[in-house]
Amino acid sequence: MKDKCALLKARNGFSLMEMLVVLAVIALGTALTIPSMGGARDRMRLRSAAGKTAAALRHARSRAISEQRIMQAFFDLENRRLVIRPWPQYAGLAGIPAFGGVNPGAGAAASTADMSTGSRDRPQIYSLPGDICFTDPRTFRGAPVPGVRFQITFFPGGGSNGGRIRVASGADCFRAGTEAAHAGSLDGAVSPGIRVDLVTGLVEVTDDAV
Repeated sequence: MKDKCALLKARNGFSLMEMLVVLAVIALGTALTIPSMGGARDRMRLRSAAGKTAAALRHARSRAISEQRIMQAFFDLENRRLVIRPWPQYAGLAGIPAFGGVNPGAGAAASTADMSTGSRDRPQIYSLPGDICFTDPRTFRGAPVPGVRFQITFFPGGGSNGGRIRVASGADCFRAGTEAAHAGSLDGAVSPGIRVDLVTGLVEVTDDAV
């Protein structure tokens, strides 16, 4: 009788070894799931930054057409920002750090203030959030562009000089003076890119290699 009771108890419960195995499986599943969730979150952040950058470029193209003047988009890779202003009031790449008196540290707030004043000649500044950066600038032919600044120009007819650039984070971000930055290498990671068509000036966000 005692043997039967012991057998029933053994069948109705879990042994310590079985519980340890279950806990180990749960821990392993958690360890595998959390990194993938973090990776998905990072991809969403990069995609969002690429989308906002593309929207700013589309707005620049729209202004070039509606106002019938050249609009220039300067990517300041070192300071992780995009500056858009009409040409020729914004005279050359050397003028980027000054920003015509606009505080570059204000980022998106400065851009909003510029647009609210109704001035069409002030630079519009779009700063990237957190650890996200611009990297891997290329010409419309796909040739890497050296240096810390990259320019895309939109013309009154809707076309542009074309170009491609990526947004990245972490180890893929631009670091001044490194060969990897000048060559546009991305540590093997796939980060979203923004491509501007040479003929039409249309802007698109892509996930394929540029």
